[in-house]
Amino acid sequence: MPMYPARIVASISYAADRMTRHDLAAGHIVSERDYMSALSTRIRDAWLPVGSAYVYSKTLSGSVEQALGCDTLIIIHDDDGAKLCLIEAKWPRVATKPNYRWDKLQKLKGTSKPISHFSDQLTRQRQVLPDVFVAEMFLLESPPGTKSSLLDEYGATLVPHKSASNFDATRRQKNVPWSNQDFWELICFSRKKTMNLHSLMYGLASCSIGQPIPILKNEVAIAVNDTENLISIPTSIDRLRQMGPEICNRLGLSTLLVLQARWLGNY
Repeated sequence: MPMYPARIVASISYAADRMTRHDLAAGHIVSERDYMSALSTRIRDAWLPVGSAYVYSKTLSGSVEQALGCDTLIIIHDDDGAKLCLIEAKWPRVATKPNYRWDKLQKLKGTSKPISHFSDQLTRQRQVLPDVFVAEMFLLESPPGTKSSLLDEYGATLVPHKSASNFDATRRQKNVPWSNQDFWELICFSRKKTMNLHSLMYGLASCSIGQPIPILKNEVAIAVNDTENLISIPTSIDRLRQMGPEICNRLGLSTLLVLQARWLGNY
């Protein structure tokens, strides 16, 4: 699969993340969904001079389950192949509310056993591995440029799913919600593997992370639970405008971002 203009998509995305974190720090953004919607819209608008782009964002009703344990799907593609990334955004408010409870308990499906909602999301995210690269995205409400030895100074901090899942396996009590102490321990546990949006998008676009997926009949298909149960997503902007809401509702996504490259090269 050819390389995309990796440095361009990475720089555009990171600049958008920096602006969105600024809005979060200023109080203009009040939720993870608002953050991801604003971020994706900014990336789309900046990408349009380079290629085609599509964004759909919605507020999920309480009856819609996050089937894949994530709220945002990003697709980067050219005419031949695509890279897919699922992101679950969390806002632990570590800068302003160190004891904030950002996780909750829920019943394990089919049982009365309580389980951490975030731990359950990590389990559901495994359904699409290895076709899709999955990451947990932690938002920070301090102004961009705030110095930190553990978190990104200008945007959000991302932890690959594998690292988050491996850390979750070390938590002795799965029936206890994640706390900010767990968050900091996760960051320390994953210190050599954490990313910002620049490194994530560059890795996807340059094919250094994620699995290339061929595009057949203007669709990209991903296997669920490594079976023949496929999820098909159109890649043409016209079809996405028609089917975007249905795709988000079916997969329990609040945001869908698709970037199509008109030209290639590792610029």
